[in-house]
Amino acid sequence: TVNKPQTAIKINAPYCTDIVPNIKLLLKIFTTFPVTTPKCTFSTLKRLETYLRTKMTEKRLKGLALINIDKKEVISESKIIKNFAVTAPKRLQLTDWSK
Repeated sequence: TVNKPQTAIKINAPYCTDIVPNIKLLLKIFTTFPVTTPKCTFSTLKRLETYLRTKMTEKRLKGLALINIDKKEVISESKIIKNFAVTAPKRLQLTDWSK
């Protein structure tokens, strides 16, 4: 059997040495974002159930829960870039002159 990598960082590890350090940092940040979280799904369902439990059928409740859980989130690219610019190192050390 083929061993599959457990994380995206392990997949990209052989290629990271040739990549500019800022892009490597972006890859690390990107790989830490969860694809989905069960906690969010269950909390959404809990909110819906407490409010609508007695007012609708199970089929409709499941449909509304899926719509709410799978909704698209608005992501501002400019906000991400600003946050990265503020937190990223300002200088790139190309060589070690102390040696």
